[in-house]
Amino acid sequence: MAIDDAIVLARALRDEASIATACARYERERLPPHAADRRAQLELRANVPLAQLAVWFRERMLGMTPQRVMHRVQRSQILDDVGVL
Repeated sequence: MAIDDAIVLARALRDEASIATACARYERERLPPHAADRRAQLELRANVPLAQLAVWFRERMLGMTPQRVMHRVQRSQILDDVGVL
């Protein structure tokens, strides 16, 4: 990303009449994608503990489910995906 930033800034400085307009162009072209990437990284980090808890809970519930129920669920999932065997 740093190389991409440098290229965009160099082109803006080359093409624009003043440094202020070049910087404004650079901000328009480069900063929004970086802000979105940063926001996505923060959301991912925030959701990791929740996802770990959800996996733990799912595994516990599946462990307590009777085998006959699991076979019935698996069979219905296969029939939904493949059709009647």
